[in-house]
Amino acid sequence: MSLFAGNWYSHQGTKTFITAFGSLFSDISIIKFNIDGTEGHNYTVPIDFAPKNKWFTMINERPDFTTNQVQITLPRMAFEITSMEPNMKRKIGFNGTYATGQLNNGQRTKLYNPTPIDLTVKLYALTKDNEDMFQIVEQIFPYFQPNLVMNLNLLPEFNIYKDIPVTLTDYSSSDSYTGSADEQRLVESTWTFAVPMYYYGPIADKVGVIKDVKILWDMV
Repeated sequence: MSLFAGNWYSHQGTKTFITAFGSLFSDISIIKFNIDGTEGHNYTVPIDFAPKNKWFTMINERPDFTTNQVQITLPRMAFEITSMEPNMKRKIGFNGTYATGQLNNGQRTKLYNPTPIDLTVKLYALTKDNEDMFQIVEQIFPYFQPNLVMNLNLLPEFNIYKDIPVTLTDYSSSDSYTGSADEQRLVESTWTFAVPMYYYGPIADKVGVIKDVKILWDMV
């Protein structure tokens, strides 16, 4: 027996999260300083939803240094969801339902409690030198002590919002420069975040609203 029976549904929860998470870091900028120490060009760091391997493929597969070429523009940022794991410790009522939506002929829409899924999200930054990386790092850390809460519309059909904390769990950095004259220097930083997301199931057919309750008990 099929669970779906050809009834398509999607509340775009993952897409909503990706858009919101990316917007958190969309306006990070760095300043290129002149030789005399004055401020020069102000550069907004672009961010993509993509794995970091995409960057290194573009860099490693470039032609030799005597050929005209277009290289990846640095600095850059990207992020990806690296794992999605159920966490039933956060589940509220395995068989619980509640009615929502506007009354329509004495009926509301029945909705099951959402499924809790823990996401692991990695944010990457790639620069040509430590000065640019330090500027990016110092703009991110102060906002996560250790978490930042996003209010997401996870069920847009009924404007149901949930507070989703984004918790910084790890940070690492690396520098590829070894001193070779023909080597391009790459400084990489990685932030790891834990995100307790919720996913709603299909919206059930409309059910009647309970208006009267009768309680029976025995007199002792």
